[in-house]
Amino acid sequence: MIVILILLKITICFCDCICRRVCFQTAHFYVDERACPHVGDLPPKDVSRPVCLLDPKAALPVEDFVQHVAELHRTSGFQRKFEEVQARKADVAMTSETSNHPDNKSKNRYSNILAFDHSRVRLSAAVADKDGRCRDYINANFVDGFKMRHAYIAAQGPLKSSTDDFWRMIWEQNVGVIVMITNLLEKGRRKCDQYWPSDAREDYGGLAVALKSIRELAHYTRRTFAVTDTHGKKVRPAGRDTRRVVTQYHYTQWPDMGVPDHALPLLNFIRQSSRARTANMGPVVVHCSAGVGRTGTYLVLDSMLRQMRQEDAVDVDGFLRHIRTQRNYLVQTQEQYVFIHDALVEAILCGDTEVAASRLHAYVERLLTPLRDGNTPLDQQLKVTCADALGVVFSQILLPNSDIGKSSVFFFLRSPLSVNPKEGRDLEQSVKSRVCVCVCKCHIAVFAQDEEEEAEPCAFWPGKGESLSWETLTVTQTCENVICLANEDILACVQDDFVAEVRLYRAPRWPDPDCAISDTFLLVPLVREETSTQEGATVLVDRYAALTAGTFCALSSLIGQLRDRRCVDVFGAARMTNLARPGTFRTRDHLEFLYKALLSVLDEPGGQQDQDQVHQDDESQEESRPMRSATNCERNGASAPPGGKRAPNGLDSLV
Repeated sequence: MIVILILLKITICFCDCICRRVCFQTAHFYVDERACPHVGDLPPKDVSRPVCLLDPKAALPVEDFVQHVAELHRTSGFQRKFEEVQARKADVAMTSETSNHPDNKSKNRYSNILAFDHSRVRLSAAVADKDGRCRDYINANFVDGFKMRHAYIAAQGPLKSSTDDFWRMIWEQNVGVIVMITNLLEKGRRKCDQYWPSDAREDYGGLAVALKSIRELAHYTRRTFAVTDTHGKKVRPAGRDTRRVVTQYHYTQWPDMGVPDHALPLLNFIRQSSRARTANMGPVVVHCSAGVGRTGTYLVLDSMLRQMRQEDAVDVDGFLRHIRTQRNYLVQTQEQYVFIHDALVEAILCGDTEVAASRLHAYVERLLTPLRDGNTPLDQQLKVTCADALGVVFSQILLPNSDIGKSSVFFFLRSPLSVNPKEGRDLEQSVKSRVCVCVCKCHIAVFAQDEEEEAEPCAFWPGKGESLSWETLTVTQTCENVICLANEDILACVQDDFVAEVRLYRAPRWPDPDCAISDTFLLVPLVREETSTQEGATVLVDRYAALTAGTFCALSSLIGQLRDRRCVDVFGAARMTNLARPGTFRTRDHLEFLYKALLSVLDEPGGQQDQDQVHQDDESQEESRPMRSATNCERNGASAPPGGKRAPNGLDSLV
């Protein structure tokens, strides 16, 4: 009898284990538990302190931080410092019992990424879930910002089963901004479930969410939702409206467990999403897949940018140690830890160079004002623009604030020169065909040549009645038009049974020095309009795959910025172009031309120019103000140069 009871008990335990595995199969390990030990060294009484107050003695002055980061790179000091951050032992108060409760385990995307009990977000118990039970659990934690209690909510990417809970949290915490730093699928694995409607309105547990607008940019997508409480008082806090607007900033160019290729677009993304939060909003919800690695990197960067603006100092380690007591594993890899430092160096050297269109004339005037050493901030911009990177022949460029998948993705391609007759007709045909194949894969191509290029390029496109072939691809010309400052060729690309149409714009003199500088923009909107209806990238072809293509690329991005927000960042566009295609902008004249072109299409100073936007800029001036005493930023034009008379000495008297 005893043996039978023992066997029965073993069978029950076995069945229970199998049942739990089936029920909780959505949760799996995100990383090796031993690779990221629990952290947190604050005693229990300090865990709930209202604001993250960093030790002023531990913070590095901004002017010393650049050298400090360079020294860490030289001595491999990042590994030691990150290991010190990871080696912090868990405090006894850092429990995650609620996350481990059997009723809640299925709500965790990863079984080892849990929410600390003391800082977790508690949902209202007044609303029952789909099973009819009232539960307050969601895998999310309140996280402090710089001198700001509960500035953020760090959360995992919602599961399909937790989408209703996610929107409950958005509503109950009065969230107005969501920052998403993951794609739904990455490397074939589900990283986050889509928790928003694609077009029509959808209901999420009594909250109706409707997509009002979507704006796809080069590195991120901005979506605006209207959220309505359909249950009225059942979930509506006292004194709150039944309808709100929530904006989602979705960064799409950040790989899981990795870092972005360049810091500049991410810094722009952080500034835009951070400024979107107004004083009457609750915390900013930040999530990736697990809500720890990329999420932690965003939190540290945003808070350190605020510390630099307010105190001209940086304390990465002190802040990171603090927020790791509020959500575990924040900043998950050494690569992310290093990237934080490099991105802050980029922010210090470059500053925030985005300027409202209404202030561009005054801004350019400041760029031309000589500093104490005789140089100007424009000279410093050129120096930083030309820094870093190695050359390539065929480059893909994503510029901030441009339409992604359309006019924002540019490929630079060097045009083939005419082949020496001694080298044979076959070689010329091969070169032309290879270039034409690259063009045919992108649907839109611009072939431009400025006045400095004297060599006659090789026509890589077929003429009327001709055809070009390469392996299984055949290209013929179907139509030729003369429009604007260019010739438009419509090419038919046939491969097997598939036929694609490619539009090739040929501008033999672009920019044309004999025309008004504002005419430079005649070709840009034409191509942008065409790309708005086409999928794929735009190929820019010139002799060196450099200046002419880079100028078109930068101006296309800048005109998109003007239309989108009435703001421009000429330095950012030029630097991103040079990072992707080094050597594109090499002289001061190259940068001056970009500023001249923009000034030529703007109203004169003092004219009627989006007065409501000017008012909005004035309201956000405190938030967007650069560091007060960062010399590099002053030299780079991010803040006014100290003293001196503002006397423009170029740009044709500000056009």
